[in-house]
Amino acid sequence: MFIWRFTTKWLTSIPERLPMYLYPLFLVLIEVLLRSLSFLDAQTFIGPTLAAIGASLILPLTIQRPLTPEKLKKMPKPIVKQLITMQQQGMSVQLTSEKRFIQICWTCILVLTLIWVWALYLAIKFPHLFWWNTPSNYIPGFINFFIGFVLSEIREGM
Repeated sequence: MFIWRFTTKWLTSIPERLPMYLYPLFLVLIEVLLRSLSFLDAQTFIGPTLAAIGASLILPLTIQRPLTPEKLKKMPKPIVKQLITMQQQGMSVQLTSEKRFIQICWTCILVLTLIWVWALYLAIKFPHLFWWNTPSNYIPGFINFFIGFVLSEIREGM
């Protein structure tokens, strides 16, 4: 019985987890393609790689977290009883704050993907351009990595 429930739950949650696994591979595939088409050195692609990592940090944040006992302790007892009853019946409960955070994360993934494209553009078109004594394609990479790191830490604090 336990194995069946685990397997069906695992199978039904694949569509939620699939983008988390495929997105980084998609970014790597595009970078490999661009590297093979250009004759630039590997150091040129450090910025876009950092940008891809930063965008990939956000994908796991789009998956709904279950209500923890710590969160339930902060809620009124009648609501907790209703939530537990709903969960026992197989219903999923999502807090409004978590729903908003997940929507913000999806928006950030779109924006960070565009920043990654900008980093690729700078790496290919202007490989020797420097901003503040740093290769120009590193700046978007640092931006993405920082945003991904900050959002991950915010989610840990929720």
